[in-house]
Amino acid sequence: MTDPHEVAKHYRRPRLADVILAALKAAGKDIDHLAPDDLAPVEEFHKRGRECLNRIFRSAAATAM
Repeated sequence: MTDPHEVAKHYRRPRLADVILAALKAAGKDIDHLAPDDLAPVEEFHKRGRECLNRIFRSAAATAM
């Protein structure tokens, strides 16, 4: 079983967004044109999985217009 304190500690690490973006860039992803499939390998931590990720992308696209 995963220790909830360890999970919380992981997500509170400084500059986590920068770490994620750097990893995506290192994997050859175009940060300005990400797609749900670009994040799918790490997305399964969310309860609603791919459905949730797709909704986030649709919402972000609508906001950018």
